[in-house]
Amino acid sequence: MLGTRSSKRRRAGSESQDGALEEDNITLDAEVTIPDGNVFLVAQRVAFRVHKSSLSRVSDVFRDLFALPPNSNTETLHGLPYVQVWDDPDDLRHLLLVVCCGKNYYYENDEVKPVPFRVLAALIRVGHKYAVQPVLNDALARLKKYYTSDLPAWLDVEGRNCFVSDVKPRDAATVIQLARLTNAPILLPTAYFIASQLTSTVHENGNKLALALFSPEDTAFLVTARVRLVKVAYARMMSLVTCLPNVLCETPQACMKTGLCALSMNRTTNTANEDKIFDLMQDRFWDVLAGQRSVCAECRAHSDDYDARLRSAMWSLLPAHFKLKVDGWPTKTDAIYG
Repeated sequence: MLGTRSSKRRRAGSESQDGALEEDNITLDAEVTIPDGNVFLVAQRVAFRVHKSSLSRVSDVFRDLFALPPNSNTETLHGLPYVQVWDDPDDLRHLLLVVCCGKNYYYENDEVKPVPFRVLAALIRVGHKYAVQPVLNDALARLKKYYTSDLPAWLDVEGRNCFVSDVKPRDAATVIQLARLTNAPILLPTAYFIASQLTSTVHENGNKLALALFSPEDTAFLVTARVRLVKVAYARMMSLVTCLPNVLCETPQACMKTGLCALSMNRTTNTANEDKIFDLMQDRFWDVLAGQRSVCAECRAHSDDYDARLRSAMWSLLPAHFKLKVDGWPTKTDAIYG
């Protein structure tokens, strides 16, 4: 909600030496104060001096707001009209730095630079609220580089960190809110995946953290989804053996016996940990044999290939785990059996 102040007209007090206006304790923002700006935006007593035209060009919301005729009750600040908006000052500052000051959060000397998550979230919130479509589109596009629908990109955590920095697991709750706000469902599967891990007791105070971030109903939904993922992870681990022996195997009984031995030994490891469900399991699975006789080369190659194809299939089904239908999510997978 936003609007002009409607109390009795009065001129704000002079500026004190520390930068605060004495009468109303309004602080002029140090980063967004355009010297010849013709209006102040005030958010929680932080005043941003800007040009009406700069904001009106990119936002119909601001244009309509500034088009409202002045009235005798309109307050002034330093002789200029001001508009009170109900935004977090930090959020509004990020928007104004882009629109009014030309700040580029995304590139420096033509090189991609990581944008802190909190900055992206702010740009998406206020970009959506004020219908500044270029700002909103750019911020969503960058966020999709981190919460990606591409499996190889998802596995490349270091690569994703080149696009978005300072991301914490609990930020998944914010991503879910932003995806719903902006109708960007492509962000939801990976955000839900991370959120479901917050319910795990493996994490310190996991269930309490989830309850603090989500409603009890959403927390129950995430716990149920995590249980499904655990079951899928164990089924996938078992498939590394159940797909054996390969048709080219010359020692099928020995390979099956070795595979069952490895499966038994893996039951006490974290090979099927749902946190690593999209990593290849093959090396962790077979390494438990530690020098003991392994399966033949043909069976190992077959098991490894099966693991990779099953992982790809699981990625394509990730939205379904959270009861989502997401246009643009990869659905074409290789046949699992063969």
